[in-house]
Amino acid sequence: MSFALLACEGPLGPDGEDGQQGEQGAPGMDGAQGADGEKGENGDMGAQGDQGVQGPQGDQGAQGDQGAQGDQGAQGDQGAQGPQGDEGAQGAQGDAGAQGASGIGGVRSFEGDWTQNLAADTDIVPTTCTTPSFTANGPNQTAIVSIQVSASLAADNYLFSAPVSNRNGAGFNFTGANYAFTGTSNDTGHVTVSGVVPLAQGSSYVFGAAIKTQDAATVLSGNCHGTVTIVNL
Repeated sequence: MSFALLACEGPLGPDGEDGQQGEQGAPGMDGAQGADGEKGENGDMGAQGDQGVQGPQGDQGAQGDQGAQGDQGAQGDQGAQGPQGDEGAQGAQGDAGAQGASGIGGVRSFEGDWTQNLAADTDIVPTTCTTPSFTANGPNQTAIVSIQVSASLAADNYLFSAPVSNRNGAGFNFTGANYAFTGTSNDTGHVTVSGVVPLAQGSSYVFGAAIKTQDAATVLSGNCHGTVTIVNL
């Protein structure tokens, strides 16, 4: 025969004192990740870090196009004058210039005494009555020859004189000249005469005074002088 015990629930009694905490149980499984929270405000900028090591230099880039020329700047102040440089070396002498169109190309002269007995109408050219040689050095030169001759004779006579020239030693001739004469007075005579002699370039010339008397004469004393001017025409 069975008997059932019927429990009759009475009123709840007062809570008892908490018992000692038991040991922590093993952690449970991670729960699902919650949704992202709102972004917080930016924090303050941190301090600048140390500069890193400089990297190797890169290759040089291609040269760019040339830019447009800028405006000309204002002229600067003139600088102080520098010291004078050393004198340069003298240049080579230039070629001789062409002969001038006109002018004096040279002068020759003579003056001397002469005594020589003269045959009738016979020319003489005393050495003392001749010039030094002149060589024509231009294409258009002319000699103007002016002479004066004086003589004291043993008797009255006619005294003749003329300018003469000797080209390249070929003998005296009367080119460009004629005799002038005078009758002697008290056995003395003076003759002045001039002539023009065209010259050939490169030829040498001696100029002088040719003298003669009409009749044979004894010359007691004589004098001559002359001037020859070479003109470039």
